[in-house]
Amino acid sequence: MDYAGRVVHNKEMIVSFEKKKLADQLGNPRTCIQSYGVAMQKMIHRRLNELSAAPCLETMRGIGDCHELHGVSKGLLAIDLIGKQRMVFRPAAPSSSYTENNCIAWAKIDDVIIVGVGDYHK
Repeated sequence: MDYAGRVVHNKEMIVSFEKKKLADQLGNPRTCIQSYGVAMQKMIHRRLNELSAAPCLETMRGIGDCHELHGVSKGLLAIDLIGKQRMVFRPAAPSSSYTENNCIAWAKIDDVIIVGVGDYHK
């Protein structure tokens, strides 16, 4: 599967990237290794494969501690990579991705945008 492009289609989930630079960095194995190392590159691509293979975000609940962020990061989600490193993403259509209680409607999300990779705990 090639992540060098802007959008990846597989089954129902659509995975895209907020910026072309991020798509290029994560999509090119050599560039990804230079930026994050071999182990992180493997985990990043594993998580991208898992996201793109899922029919909706609900499927990801038990994979890699996929979780909603809170506070100033409300509306974003994260999935564990290695250590405190996370892949951060958001629903592509935020207005239709929330329940009446203003929580993310995991079962309705089949299109996500990767925002970044890093340690937001700092």
